[in-house]
Amino acid sequence: MNILTLSVLLLTALASPSAFSQGFQFDSDISEDLKTQVNSDLASLKAIHLVNSSVLNDSVFGKNHDYTTWLLDRVQKFGFGKSDRTAVAYFQSISAGKIWVTKNYIKYPLPMIYRVSTFLHEARHTEDEFNYHADCPKPYKLSNGEPVLSYYSKRPLAGDDACDDSAVGAYGIEGIFYRNIVRYCDNCTDKVKADAEIQFEESLKRVSNKAEHHRLMDDSDFHDELIDFSDQSF
Repeated sequence: MNILTLSVLLLTALASPSAFSQGFQFDSDISEDLKTQVNSDLASLKAIHLVNSSVLNDSVFGKNHDYTTWLLDRVQKFGFGKSDRTAVAYFQSISAGKIWVTKNYIKYPLPMIYRVSTFLHEARHTEDEFNYHADCPKPYKLSNGEPVLSYYSKRPLAGDDACDDSAVGAYGIEGIFYRNIVRYCDNCTDKVKADAEIQFEESLKRVSNKAEHHRLMDDSDFHDELIDFSDQSF
């Protein structure tokens, strides 16, 4: 059996919810379908293997690249979010160590890498320094002059509390995660990497402070200027 075959078999085994023993707990009102999908996605997150990593990735998640352990250190429970919002998951400060997953998690055909990064995003909110988002600038434009839009809802972000001032806030760490998948994951499929590249750019757009935006770009070895920062100075 060659190394590639062994890697594929290992990834397949880890992606099976029944094969993944984790310390997460689920509220009783979470449906079996939703629980199965969450467990499958957590297994996929656990299976990710990086051959290298960026400075910010090591700073946030640790040099062992164990995203699942980082998540479990901050989140131990999943509840069912009875919300009409478009979010697939969210965190409430009144419920420490818990993420609320909504029906949108399985309602829409979202990429796996986006679903698991949502957990990392919400886990970041459990830390006091990163509880909240910042308001996106007004105006907030792409380098081509078009307004910056939410990737899924297509609403303009200008003025919404949907940005971060830090490269290592909730959106920033998603970008760090995505870009390390693209650059360094040696057992991710081409589709996972392609999805991660798309979502990286969306996360980068949410870091609206010019200096921190470029800090994330530098860490990611990404050179395309997506945002018009002509109204901001370092």
